[in-house]
Amino acid sequence: MDSHLISLPVSACPIAAAVRHRLWTPPPAQSPLVEWWRPLVAYARRCRADEVPWIIFIEDFDFLGSVARERLPTVSLYRHHAGGGELCLGPDGQPFRFAWASGGRSAGRFVECEVRGALWRADLPTYLDTMWLDRFLPYDDDEPAPVVDDPHDDPVAPVRYLRGL
Repeated sequence: MDSHLISLPVSACPIAAAVRHRLWTPPPAQSPLVEWWRPLVAYARRCRADEVPWIIFIEDFDFLGSVARERLPTVSLYRHHAGGGELCLGPDGQPFRFAWASGGRSAGRFVECEVRGALWRADLPTYLDTMWLDRFLPYDDDEPAPVVDDPHDDPVAPVRYLRGL
């Protein structure tokens, strides 16, 4: 199977390199298909439902390929642009971790993991923007709360700009 991942160094995407004999990768000239991104979209929805404080932007990831497994769900691999961390996701957005084998015929196997655990394993919190999930925002027709000035507050010092930085 010709694959553009085989030419990448193992350090760039170690999981994809470990399973490259079973990894389907799209041809480099092929335009991206929506089907490739459905697991990542489902995972982003899982993150939102689990109130994970990091935003998953689909456009920040590359689709590396998918691993078809017998009697088990297909696992799609994604790599983050900035950090290079890999996400392994099932068709419904279920995250997997790659458990490296100490020996034997295969390099390892995919094991289900938690939503947050997959983010941390890929070192994504270092690179992703955070969001604050506030479920107690007022409605648009609510009157704003009155602003009370506290005379005991210290005035804010003016910002000084440093030259040469």
